[in-house]
Amino acid sequence: MFEGKLLSAKPLSQDQLRAIESRFTALLGGPVRLTEETDPSLLGGVRVEIDGRVYDGSLRLQLQEVLKALQTEEEGK
Repeated sequence: MFEGKLLSAKPLSQDQLRAIESRFTALLGGPVRLTEETDPSLLGGVRVEIDGRVYDGSLRLQLQEVLKALQTEEEGK
């Protein structure tokens, strides 16, 4: 069994949590149990940490990547 932590900006419903666990069960090839925590700094989306791996689908990360791309583009001018 894989155990991990799921962080989200707002609390998720039990159905949402189970759906995410199910996706990771299929991805990792074994049962997954996630402990939920809230982290408002994520802004939206979720971040999952399992066995030292981080799966980051948070809005905060997406915004950071856009900012980095814009900065790289600006430096290239």
